[in-house]
Order: sequence, then structure tokens, then C-alpha cells
Amino acid sequence: MNAGLIRFVCTNGMVIGVEDELSQLKVKHFKNSMPGKVEEFIKSLDHFDINIQKQSETLEQLSGNFVSFKELAEKLSVDKDGIISANKAMKLRAFAQKLLKSDTDRLENLAKEQIELLNNPHLINEFKKIDIEIPAYTALNCYTEVFRKYDSQVLSRETNRILELI
Repeated sequence: MNAGLIRFVCTNGMVIGVEDELSQLKVKHFKNSMPGKVEEFIKSLDHFDINIQKQSETLEQLSGNFVSFKELAEKLSVDKDGIISANKAMKLRAFAQKLLKSDTDRLENLAKEQIELLNNPHLINEFKKIDIEIPAYTALNCYTEVFRKYDSQVLSRETNRILELI
């Protein structure tokens, strides 16, 4: 059982939610452990209204807001020392490809130069006058799509990361 604002990330039922704001019960049906797990789940529902309100406000803040791809790309790929690691560059490329090819959230009606930017995000500094204003909600969805096949801790960490940036 899951209660909270969640997003299904896999056809096998895997979901993601903000860790402290998601109440869930997932146990094997062992007679001895079930009552305690159900009680723990019920206690976590005490905060359900507060969590839903907070999550709703987060999504409402995204609605109608846009983010610059170039600014977001820099925040995603450059660490505090100004270095781009191979891992961060790989995440940026995967994010840019989701913006181009996502089944549900891809960006439409892009100019040729914008498509070229998304195909070459590692060359972002060479695109002096080219940028893309992305709906914040689309940025959230496309970024989290990159991590659908990762375990829930990675998906949760990256969801929180993109929410901080947008």
C-alpha cells in the first residue's frame, strides 16, 4: 500500500515519492510481522494531510514556471569546484535525450539549433545565443525518467536534486 503523491516508475509497480512524505506498507504476508507493519503504516498516515499539502504546493510552484536548459545543465553537470565529472556529463546527456525523445514529455517545436544543443549538451558553451526555456514540470519528469531503472534510493536522491534546481 502506498499513500502520498507518488509516481509509478515501472510496470512492476515500483513507485517513487519524497522519502519523508510517502507512507507505504510493503511486507511479505507473514502472520507474525503483519500486525506491527500495519500499525506502523497507520501511524504514518497521521501526517498524510500535511504531506499531500506540501507535495501539492511543490507541484503548483512548478506549474507555469520555466527553466533555462543552459542554466539547468550547468547546475547539473558542474560541481562546486567547477569540474564536470564523467558521471555528471553522462546524466546530462541522458536528460537532454529525454527532453528530445520522452514518450510522454518530450519538447515539441524545437528549432534546429535547439535540437543540436540537446544532442550536444557537453558543448553548451559553444551555443552562445541558443537556449531552451523548459516548463519546470517537464524538466522534473524528463530528469526522473533517466533514473527509472535505478534503485529507489538513487531515484529519490535525483528527484530531490532536480526539485532543488528547478
